[in-house]
Amino acid sequence: MLGMVCAVIASSLYLTLATKLGMPVSTTHSIMGGVIGMGIATVGSDGINWWGGNINSGVVQVFLAWVFAPVISGGFSSIIFMITKYGVMLRKNPVMHAFFTIPVYFGITSALITSKLFHDHDHNEMSLTFL
Repeated sequence: MLGMVCAVIASSLYLTLATKLGMPVSTTHSIMGGVIGMGIATVGSDGINWWGGNINSGVVQVFLAWVFAPVISGGFSSIIFMITKYGVMLRKNPVMHAFFTIPVYFGITSALITSKLFHDHDHNEMSLTFL
């Protein structure tokens, strides 16, 4: 518990300083660095599961998510923007097309959030991950 408190304090100090200096910050990156730093101080760098033997375990999994998540998100964003631009905004009656498109977007978003809340990663049981 002491190690995690130290990681949180170190991350908080960094985020406060970086924000004060006007630097771009990421809370996720900061806490991940704090936890890794605490782990290195506790057990040494050989005690950290860097690779884990495959791409789905270890610290490398988080680093790859930091690379792939913005790329995948950017792709989806481009697709949604193009559908909205050409399917709604550049039509003769964009307000009418928006009235049909908004419920579709809302439904897709609601379905994704609901799916995330109720499905466990192992798909063995239902769980409310926010509780």
